[in-house]
Amino acid sequence: MSRSSTASLLFAALLVVGCQGSVSSNGEAGGGGEGGGTTDSATTTSTTSTFTCTAPDAPIAFEIGTGEKCFERLTVDQEVTVQAGPQGGYHVWLAFGCNDCGTVVHLKYGVRDPATHEPFEGMSDLEGELVLHGKDWPQAAGIYDYMPGGTAGGTQLDYGTKILLWAEAYTPKGALWHQQEIEVTVGEVQ
Repeated sequence: MSRSSTASLLFAALLVVGCQGSVSSNGEAGGGGEGGGTTDSATTTSTTSTFTCTAPDAPIAFEIGTGEKCFERLTVDQEVTVQAGPQGGYHVWLAFGCNDCGTVVHLKYGVRDPATHEPFEGMSDLEGELVLHGKDWPQAAGIYDYMPGGTAGGTQLDYGTKILLWAEAYTPKGALWHQQEIEVTVGEVQ
C-alpha cells in the first residue's frame, strides 16, 4: 500500500471515530447524540441502559423540539442555542416525539430559510432512521440539525436570524405520516 493510500485510510478512520453520530443528506443514514443514540449504518441504536426522559405537558401525536439528551418543547420565535462542533461546523439540537410511530422512524428534517422554505445556501435537507425511546411518549433527541457556516459551507447566520426547523415522519412503506415546522430565532453560539 502506498504512503498516500495509508494516509488517506488513516484520515478516513479519524473522521469516523471523531463523530459520535452521523447525519447525511440525500437518503443516507442519520441521527446521533446521547438521547437519540449513535449511528450504526442506517439505524440509530441506544447507548444508554435506562431512559429517563419524560413526556412534555399535553404531548401531541408528533412534535419537534430541541434537546441534546431529552425532548424540550419549542415555542414560535424562541431563541435556540447554536452549537459549535469540534470539526468546525455549527448545528442546533433537534428532538422529536411520536406516540404512534413505533420504535424506528424514517425522519426527513432540516433548517430552512423561513422566507423561501428552502435550505440555506450550501445546505441540504437531511434524513435518517431514528430509534424512539420511552413508553409514555416515545422520543429521540440529540439529532444534529446542521446550520450554515464553518465546514458545512454557506455563511454563518447572525444572532437573531429567523430559521425554520422542520421534520416529516414516514411510514415503513414510505408514505408521509406526520409533519411539523416551527420558526425560531438563532441564539448564542456555544
